Amino acid sequence: MPCFFGIISINKLSKRGTDMPYESGGRADKLGNKYEFNWIVLKFIDIISEKIDAIKIEPIGPEGECVDVLVRYKNGSTEAQQCKGRNASKESWSLADLNQKGILKSWKRHLERDPQVKVSLVSPLSFTNFSDLIYRAKTNDEAQSFIEYQVGTSSEVRKLLNNYIGYLGFSKERDIRKIINFLSRTVIRQEPYPDNEEFIKDKVSQYFIGDATSIKSKFINLILQGEIYGRWLSFQDLEKFIKNEKIEFRNLARDDRIMPRIHILNDEYKNSFKILDSGLKIRTQFDECKKYIQEGKSIIIHGKAGNGKSGLTENIIDWCNKSNILHLDLKLDCYIPEGTAQGWGEKLGFPASISYCLNAFSKENNVVLILDQLDALRWTARNSKSSLATCLELIREIRNLNLERENKISIIFVCRTYDLENDSGIKALFENKSKDDTESWHKVEVNELFENEVEEILGSKYHSFPNKLKQLLRTPSNLYIWEQINNKEEYYQITSTYNLVDKWWRDLSEKCHDASLIEDNLSDLKEKFVKLFTDTGETVFSKRRLLGNERALRYLTSQGMLTEHSNKVSFVHQSFLDCFVAERMILDYYTNSDVNDILGNKTQQNPTRRYQFQIFLQSLLEESEKDFLNFGTRLIKSDNVRFNFKYVFFEILGSIQEPSKKILNYIAELIQETEYRNHLCQTVISSHRLYVNFLVEEGIFKKWFDENRILVINLLSSISPNYTTESIKFIKLSIANSDDKNEWRGCFFYDYHNDSEEFFKVRLHYWKSYLKEPDLFGDFYKNINAYTIKIICLFLDKFQDSDNSNRFYSESKEFDEDSHNYIDKNCIQIVKILLPYLKKYSENNSTKYNPTLKERDSLQRYYLHLLNETNKCLISKCPEIFFEIYSNYMGNGDYLYNEVILDAMYHLPTNYFNTCVEYLLADFDKTLFEKSQGHSSKLFLAKRLISKVSQSCSLEMYNKLEEQIIHYVSPEAKQRLARRIERNKSQDDYRVYWPFWGSLQYELLSVLPKERISNEVIDLLKVLERSNSFPDSFYGSHCGSVVSPLQGKNISPKTWRNILISPKGETKCRWDSKRKIFIESSPRELAIDFRSTVSKNPKEYVSLFLNLSSNHKINEHYIDGLLEGIVDLEKIPDTVLSDLEFILLNFVNENNWENLYYFFRVIEKHANVGWSEKVLERLNYYLKKTDLDALDKFNENQTMENYLQQSYSTLRGHGIHALTKLIENSPTNISYFKNTIISLANDKTDYIRLNAIFLLYIILDLDKDFARELFRGIFTDEKMLAHWHSNYILYRLYEDEKEQIQCLLQLAFDSKDTLLVKNASCLITEIYLNKGDMESTVYSGSGLQVEGICQMAINYLKEKNHEDKSKKIILSYLGKNVTNLEKILPQLFRDDLLDIKEDKDLIFNLLTSEYRDKLYYYFLESLEKQESISEYENIIFETVCNIVSKTNKLKLESYYYRRIEEYLSRLMMQLYDKHMGDDIADRCLNIIDQMFENEFGSSRTLIEALMNK
Repeated sequence: MPCFFGIISINKLSKRGTDMPYESGGRADKLGNKYEFNWIVLKFIDIISEKIDAIKIEPIGPEGECVDVLVRYKNGSTEAQQCKGRNASKESWSLADLNQKGILKSWKRHLERDPQVKVSLVSPLSFTNFSDLIYRAKTNDEAQSFIEYQVGTSSEVRKLLNNYIGYLGFSKERDIRKIINFLSRTVIRQEPYPDNEEFIKDKVSQYFIGDATSIKSKFINLILQGEIYGRWLSFQDLEKFIKNEKIEFRNLARDDRIMPRIHILNDEYKNSFKILDSGLKIRTQFDECKKYIQEGKSIIIHGKAGNGKSGLTENIIDWCNKSNILHLDLKLDCYIPEGTAQGWGEKLGFPASISYCLNAFSKENNVVLILDQLDALRWTARNSKSSLATCLELIREIRNLNLERENKISIIFVCRTYDLENDSGIKALFENKSKDDTESWHKVEVNELFENEVEEILGSKYHSFPNKLKQLLRTPSNLYIWEQINNKEEYYQITSTYNLVDKWWRDLSEKCHDASLIEDNLSDLKEKFVKLFTDTGETVFSKRRLLGNERALRYLTSQGMLTEHSNKVSFVHQSFLDCFVAERMILDYYTNSDVNDILGNKTQQNPTRRYQFQIFLQSLLEESEKDFLNFGTRLIKSDNVRFNFKYVFFEILGSIQEPSKKILNYIAELIQETEYRNHLCQTVISSHRLYVNFLVEEGIFKKWFDENRILVINLLSSISPNYTTESIKFIKLSIANSDDKNEWRGCFFYDYHNDSEEFFKVRLHYWKSYLKEPDLFGDFYKNINAYTIKIICLFLDKFQDSDNSNRFYSESKEFDEDSHNYIDKNCIQIVKILLPYLKKYSENNSTKYNPTLKERDSLQRYYLHLLNETNKCLISKCPEIFFEIYSNYMGNGDYLYNEVILDAMYHLPTNYFNTCVEYLLADFDKTLFEKSQGHSSKLFLAKRLISKVSQSCSLEMYNKLEEQIIHYVSPEAKQRLARRIERNKSQDDYRVYWPFWGSLQYELLSVLPKERISNEVIDLLKVLERSNSFPDSFYGSHCGSVVSPLQGKNISPKTWRNILISPKGETKCRWDSKRKIFIESSPRELAIDFRSTVSKNPKEYVSLFLNLSSNHKINEHYIDGLLEGIVDLEKIPDTVLSDLEFILLNFVNENNWENLYYFFRVIEKHANVGWSEKVLERLNYYLKKTDLDALDKFNENQTMENYLQQSYSTLRGHGIHALTKLIENSPTNISYFKNTIISLANDKTDYIRLNAIFLLYIILDLDKDFARELFRGIFTDEKMLAHWHSNYILYRLYEDEKEQIQCLLQLAFDSKDTLLVKNASCLITEIYLNKGDMESTVYSGSGLQVEGICQMAINYLKEKNHEDKSKKIILSYLGKNVTNLEKILPQLFRDDLLDIKEDKDLIFNLLTSEYRDKLYYYFLESLEKQESISEYENIIFETVCNIVSKTNKLKLESYYYRRIEEYLSRLMMQLYDKHMGDDIADRCLNIIDQMFENEFGSSRTLIEALMNK
């Protein structure tokens, strides 16, 4: 009977149990043996593959002690292996585990007995730190360096080595060489593979022919019979067994069928690829692929149709041939994977799976397997799911083979991007379900050719082609056709693939007479292709279906339009078929066919037909605008045409760049019909400047404005700033008359650089008059022009004192070349415009630059950067104008002015250096300092300038500068010094000593040129360098950690002796300006370092503490440090235990919270120590001492969750945790502490009883009667249900204490505390589901109660015998408006808890409930994860119809809405792919139509999904 609270608790309890987490004697032994048996099978295979010489299973005598398998290697050495599939319920190994199981002692005896033997642990679990210690021992020959460098540098490794030495009974000083030798001969083999049945079967299949499961069973039987135990088993023994069992070796390396078959298949692949006349083009992605192959990685090559993915594989094949790399190349649409990997290999003509064949013939080099046309499996395979499963098996086989190969097998899948990203089956193929990075797939995307690549092929004439043709020829498949056609110079107006195909076909028709054919022969064949394609949807045709056209077939094949293999023909690219079908539509149109005759019925109006129909409409538009518009009108008014086909007409209207007057008038007339208005606006008019401006000029927007104001504004915004004068007038007038000016912001979002002068004026007026916060766009460091300067001024006027100024952000931090040129050309004008704003930013006029300055905002930073850049240009051209413009800003002591002026002066030419020095000397206090960038930069600009000008100024000016620097004293220095002296005298502040002179001198004299400085300066600098501890701040505040002066130092025992007996108490902190920390030599801080010292050497320092304590009073903080150091130990050394107990009994102050805390923590951490009765007695005493509760700082007024957390950290709470660990380690402690446990269970303090639940939890599984007694004492009120073990305990005791438990649960259920309600609701529901009680309570919930009830019902949904009750609960509350279940219900889909077939009613209720909007997202997301969705069609269609319904408006955040839109589009396409030609496919197309018609989501997403078909 399941119990979810119980499961958690039982798992915890199992950690205290036996070696296995399962029941002993049955399942545990089987599972343990299963791992060992599988390991032995793998060793059999290692013998067969000649990796090892022989094995001995369960050896007898001394060599068999704690040994499961003895392995003998080819060099004669042996390894004694202990196989452990589990370590109780632990997830790793520790030395203590090995010691407890006797493994370490047995290893010692083996290593001592035979100096050639190695010992090893074979397990799927990790033992990382011991493996690290072994590695350090193996890589070090010298004992001293091993101890000092390999071990001494890591406390963890040092502790591990000490434990290892202790367990083996060695001495580090005496036995270190032996220890290193033993470690070097120890191996930790973390081997997960014996747990992996698929891996075992793959290994068996690699070496034997036949059913892998059956063969493996025979090997297991060999082990179980026991006849081979205790003796060496070699290749000869196994060979005899294999022969007797009629198992056949797979000797692929000698099979002469494999290589010829590889050559045939590779030739077929190569012949299907048509290269350009100029030869095979090396794609830019080739080097990336080559690198991955050399690294042994696998690749997914993807891209759009026609982009040249197969061309890239040809690059790889050529390189493989030149590099003698074995490769196999297959097109999956020709050789569809079926059945097992073995079966598919045989169908391909191989004796085994292709993975094993490739592995056998190239062990010393890399191997490449190319699997092209992966996406084709979606429509060519009868069961694509089965085909993908075959591919997955092949991937697994190769992954396992690569584990043993130095040179790997690389798989290269080739797939269209759309299918890779959207097909759930294909995506699942490449999921990395392992944490091993080596399994990851490297995606390489093949895009169109770059223009320079096309130019290399076609020559310089390519640049003279029209843009549309240039873009068209970047697609390799189009470029291939271009090379085939004649008279290219006459066809520069080709704008589509259709034009290319049509021209090539006409060329071929003209030339066919040379092949003794007439044009009718080709036309007949083309018509056959079109009919077959239209009827079946197939793109590869059997030659038997084309009888009578053999000569035409041969001709088209020889001309490169068709390819042939295995008696089947296909076009080199599907675009040919599409174009021929579109051509047929054109002919039908001009023979007066009806719309329905051209398109076919709705079943035939599928995605493939849609693309062909698009080609037809584009061709019709090129033929005649009049015919195009007439046909379009008939199309959109027809009831027999799918809406997504009508949408093609809108798409083409929207793509016309320069519409004629006829088309403009047609749009203006059609848009009056409300039925099409929204679709036209979204697809045709939006973002099309000619259409939008035309509608303004025609007065249509003016007519709509009152009823469709937002639509009009959105359309106008979509073409910003490309407005005609008429549109600008309309916008300006409309804004003026608008009540909500914000509605028009969209018209001004876009790049201002392209504004007309007329519109820019409107922009500035709008921003200045109506904007409350800036709309920022673009990059103000790029392409600066007059508009930019005006916008900056507007922002400075409007936002400089606003918090919004921080929203002024530019990605670049440097001006581009265009901006530099503009600034240089207009520098005088720009400085004059910008400089007045400096006053507003100055220290005197803005709080942003007073001594409490905060960080400069982004608008200010940009403004100063632009001003500095402009000053640089001005100074380089007209320095005299700089001084003229800045005369009113110089020498007035403003820090911000100084910043700008000092920065600019640095760029003055040499003949102005004396002027600069003269300016500085006028008054250092007014010219030198600039705090505007922050105190750390107050002299940065002055130093930079002085460093430069002092090199070349006159000697007279230099001497004056040096003199003034030496004798400068700040006016504030004396006052600051006096204040500091007074503060240092105060007892309330930290002592800091600052010099009042010297800082400025040191900073400025240091940058003077060495060749000019006087002897006085040289001597002064030497003095200043020796005492250079100048303040780095104008202010006295510091922030940093508080540490002792010992931190990071290696302190001797003698020093610690002096520290421990020092009477010094609390001390003040002092600030260490170099380290940026506070130093405090108080006992509290020093105790932290003492803790670390004790943990490294407990024996020495515990003894030191005791020796000193006999004659000295030691501060209690050091007791805390000592005990904390003991807590840090993995194990208390036996030599320390007695002294430690003495300290625990005699030095712990029962009035000191910290002392008591560490007393409890030592016992809790080391509960497995055999503590003396005196220590246990003292623990007993403290647990019963209720006075200790007064030492706790406890806040009663809080939620139960906070109360619970706080209760765990109380003193007696920690004592109870220690007692719990003691009982967990040794249940006999229950009897010793029994009276105390009863006392704790009946304690009057709630939080003590809460902690006592930990004891009850442990005792419940050891002594149920005693547990019941404790339960009655602890659970006197509902508060106790807050504890996380409470529900487990109440569930276990429910039948014994039913009345009391029901009463407690009802009280907690009705409580106002969140945690109590949640716990009670969950347990009440669990009791109802398992025992049938409290049904009325379960169905009477509201608010938080319902959340708990439904959560537990969801948890039980997958449990047999509980599904119906759980569903009933969920359904019941779905129909009641008693709480919000929005956060809980998605779990049903997220965790795959529902079966779409069995739970159809529940799913339907969920998806029609008030929570449906969010649940739609999770439902569709769950479908994305399904490998196959075919069986879910009915519920999918019911749900999807509701989602896309016109009446259903989703109330969701934009993220969820977009995702639903994407999921739906993909979902419909997936279903359509799986059901092409049946009713389901039609229903999918109906849904897509509905989505178009009801404007569900973005039409762009839908069109992309359709066009990718």
